[in-house]
Amino acid sequence: MNNSITSAGYRDFSPMVFISRHVPTAEQEALANAQGFSLFHVGDMDAFMPEEKMQMELVVLLNAYGTLDGFCGFSCVHPLIAMHTLNYGPVGIFQAQNRAPDGEKPLPVFTRLVIREGNTTPME
Repeated sequence: MNNSITSAGYRDFSPMVFISRHVPTAEQEALANAQGFSLFHVGDMDAFMPEEKMQMELVVLLNAYGTLDGFCGFSCVHPLIAMHTLNYGPVGIFQAQNRAPDGEKPLPVFTRLVIREGNTTPME
């Protein structure tokens, strides 16, 4: 498996690996498309595990897809996952606002996608 994100196709609708418990919403897709990305959902991971375990979990999650060739970075909502994936390439972090009335179940509305450049260290 090629374990590094390449910059080929960066911002020309190459997919970003989307790490989340849910599939991308229409809002998230639109925010990504507006910046030249598409999203490829790979599932979720526990953001609160120790750093060494998170790297192993990330590799396991991505191994299910065989290669990172063609992916231009990562995207997520959780800041801890974003911090860990910055070691392997650009990261898009979705900002959400809660639009639910007080006391009701959260109703996130995604309002922004912030892109940060990362390293291109191969995963081991």
